[in-house]
Amino acid sequence: MRFLALFRKELREVLPWMLLAAVVVLAIGGLDVLSMMRSGDQPPPYYYFGEASGYLRIYSVLLVSDLWAFAPLLLLTSCGLGLVVAGRQFLFPGVVREWPFTLHRSTTRGAVLLAKLCAAGAAFLLGIGAVWSVLYLYASQPGALRRPVEGRIYWQGWIYILLGVLAYFAAAVASLSRARWYATRLFPLVIAAIVIPLVLVTWNMAVVATVLLIGLALLAVQLIDLMLNREF
Repeated sequence: MRFLALFRKELREVLPWMLLAAVVVLAIGGLDVLSMMRSGDQPPPYYYFGEASGYLRIYSVLLVSDLWAFAPLLLLTSCGLGLVVAGRQFLFPGVVREWPFTLHRSTTRGAVLLAKLCAAGAAFLLGIGAVWSVLYLYASQPGALRRPVEGRIYWQGWIYILLGVLAYFAAAVASLSRARWYATRLFPLVIAAIVIPLVLVTWNMAVVATVLLIGLALLAVQLIDLMLNREF
């Protein structure tokens, strides 16, 4: 019961940012999908290849899905949500000196951390993941878009959402660190700044998953260690 109370408290605190992320993805993404569907009756552009005597017409419909345009929106919204939620959960309590009150309740530090992580996970799942899933299902209706929607586009969208989770862990570790901002306190953010470009330029899903999981694991271990052992 104490954990549920902690979870409800953390969820209330991140709820405004979760709703804001959902509105941003739904509004911008929804308008994009509608504009793509309105242009669906136009003939797809094509490219000519071959000799002058025998052109081969290949439609660009075969090249890439229109939903690929969602990548920057998902990435920026996810990273923004991760940074804001981490700041609210781990930096703000230190600024207002809330940690002693929170940690000296009749609960454990592990329960406090778990409640924060569950609330953050709900923010990503409901604020961005659920909206992305709805938009994908709507846009993947047969004949809705000019270019076919491939299943891998959906999972690539979740990769961008997980990059926001990576930014969340990096900001959380930096917020809890007692080092100075111009010193090693920025190292977690540097890790995220290295991993995110590596993921973006890699097309092999196995490599992407490996790099992302290593980055998440490194930051998660640091966060757990700081939360359980730091003096507040």
